[in-house]
Amino acid sequence: MKVFKYLAALADISVGFLGLFFVIFSVTRPSVQSTASERQGLESRNAGQQLREEIRQLEEIKLAKARNAGKKLTTAGAAKIIITGQAITVEISGRQTRFATSNSFVAGTQTWRWPASVILYVDARVPFEQVVHVIDALKQTNADISVQIAALVK
Repeated sequence: MKVFKYLAALADISVGFLGLFFVIFSVTRPSVQSTASERQGLESRNAGQQLREEIRQLEEIKLAKARNAGKKLTTAGAAKIIITGQAITVEISGRQTRFATSNSFVAGTQTWRWPASVILYVDARVPFEQVVHVIDALKQTNADISVQIAALVK
């Protein structure tokens, strides 16, 4: 009977240790959700690093282009198109023509012979669609035209 009493006490102690083990394990065990979130965090940091690298490369390209931005426009023999909010003025070889809208510009200049170089002087207040419309009209000609765009300074 004494042996049974000791065995019961030993079983009680081992069950207590087993319960304590389960409590410790449940508190300190690694969770699958935290490791997945850590993995996503690492991937997002890597994606962020890649984006930073791409931004740096684009800034280098922009700086390289900005170095050439200060060069003077070649105006010798070039046609000038001045786009303002009121009209579109075209100057070719000293001859000026005014158009009220971009549609009238397209209709009036379809048969013109354009020089190899055209400079667009654009007022900052002009809607971008109007500038695109003028450029599209120049593209519709079959000539090889180089277009330079400059801001119109008043």
